[in-house]
Amino acid sequence: GGEKKESEEEDAKLSLEATQHVLEAEEDGLDTLDGLQYLYTTKHKGVREYIIEKFENVPEAEIEFFLPQLCHMFSNMASRDGSEVLEFLAACSAKSAHFCLKAILTMQTAADYSVTLEQKQRYVELWRCCEGAFVNHRAMTYKMPRSRSFSKLSNKSRTLLHESSLDNLVRE
Repeated sequence: GGEKKESEEEDAKLSLEATQHVLEAEEDGLDTLDGLQYLYTTKHKGVREYIIEKFENVPEAEIEFFLPQLCHMFSNMASRDGSEVLEFLAACSAKSAHFCLKAILTMQTAADYSVTLEQKQRYVELWRCCEGAFVNHRAMTYKMPRSRSFSKLSNKSRTLLHESSLDNLVRE
């Protein structure tokens, strides 16, 4: 009980400090690199949303330049965090085939070299979300499907809908 309360108080203090730093940095001119740093270090959802909102005004080429960092950041965030990054990259992918392809290739490569299974799953989640957003031309959230064996996909028996037998089909 006491450790949890101390942890929550520490998180609140860090979030307040991050918010103050972001506001001060914005007065001096918040650039993309500063935004990435704050995005990664803050645990405050509101600060992350604010930074992502600022990223929406950044040219696509600059976001592409920082794409590996954004993907790596997302893969290392706790599963409850990072939805802002995922939605932002999906929205960018929905707008541009070039960006989407670059994002997918970045994440596929990163997934191949990921250190943990959880990190690999986060890369795959992000890549499928970006791919789906492009295909559907809109940002979307994507949940990883549960792996299922082929026998569970359908319980119906499969029969040929042709009057000849399989032997006759092979001979024809």
